[in-house]
Amino acid sequence: ALFGSEPEYEEEEKMLTSENVEDGEEEEKFVDIDMIHADDEKYPIEYARDIYDNARDAEEQYNPYNIDYMSTLQIDINEGMRSILVDWLIEVADEYKLESKTLHLSISTIDRVLSKRSVKRGSLQLVGCACMLLAGKYEEIFPPTVEDYSYISDNTYTPNQVLEEERRVLQD
Repeated sequence: ALFGSEPEYEEEEKMLTSENVEDGEEEEKFVDIDMIHADDEKYPIEYARDIYDNARDAEEQYNPYNIDYMSTLQIDINEGMRSILVDWLIEVADEYKLESKTLHLSISTIDRVLSKRSVKRGSLQLVGCACMLLAGKYEEIFPPTVEDYSYISDNTYTPNQVLEEERRVLQD
């Protein structure tokens, strides 16, 4: 059956609906959606809170160091250029059939690099290549090679430049 047509999902939807508060305003009530599976041994809900807490801690730990980095640290690039880089990386990930985790890790790494050091306009794509190269090594079984990143950047950067940037990213 399709998502939403099974009884457990209908039950979940009922539990997440808004309810009227005494003063007439609607307020969404909090429902612990993991409790829907409390009696099902296939869902070890006793670990759910620890998993969520760990994810929240990791998110805080790996967020960019300076959240206003585009306006305070970056002089030669702007949000639009970052957006173009991300769009290009999406195309690269699609072309090479990379895992979505690889793309997300690439973008997260780019944001952390951009929050720590100023990047010149001509090096932004190089940073993107190096970050995706690193993410692929971590997430992929058969990641694109350094030569692939040289090629997909229209040979703007040599494999040695991509590797040197990778080293620099790791040192940041």
